[in-house]
Amino acid sequence: MKVQLKSLITLSLCMALLALPMVSFANTGDGPAPKVNMADRIQAKFEDRQASLDDKRAQVQDKKLIAQERLIEIIQTFAPDLEADFQSFWSQHEALHVALIQEEKRIATEKQAETMAFHETIKAQVLDKAITPEEAKAQMLAYRDEAKAEREAVRAEVEALKASLDVPREAVKALYDALKVAVENQDQAAVEAALLGLIDLQPSHLTFDQAKLDLFMTK
Repeated sequence: MKVQLKSLITLSLCMALLALPMVSFANTGDGPAPKVNMADRIQAKFEDRQASLDDKRAQVQDKKLIAQERLIEIIQTFAPDLEADFQSFWSQHEALHVALIQEEKRIATEKQAETMAFHETIKAQVLDKAITPEEAKAQMLAYRDEAKAEREAVRAEVEALKASLDVPREAVKALYDALKVAVENQDQAAVEAALLGLIDLQPSHLTFDQAKLDLFMTK
């Protein structure tokens, strides 16, 4: 039932982008400043990261659908009256999941644009000799530290929401373990009890997902 959501993936993108070599700004001679083309490299890094995330999301979705199909078989065999509850939960959860992904992509795109603009500004200042390569490096390090602090702050907010709202993983695992044993023993009463326990946890998980979405929408 509980689908793990990838949290704070998008905010870590700044750190990956800022890992691009700083030596591109070096100018040790009196001749023309070196040609710096950070935009293409930042864009390529961003697109590779997004493609990797999309692939991982697709894999998670495939596994989730397989698990749901198996659970539907169990429900229809032992407690068909409970199927509507699970279908309703899955529908609501999927809608929240889609919205979360949209917000993650929005944040990633905005962070990528901000990082690219920052690098372009630094590049222009170095080429115009408004700042030295050493000053450029210091500004980039400061920008990286700020991005790291922002990422850690959001992670802390999500963890606080998780601690106060989400269902403990141990509780979900215990119910699925009980369900597995009940199915193996063909114990209809025990199967239904485990399924009802999972239904009782659904509102808490939806509440957490909604709170996380609300948080991301402010970023």
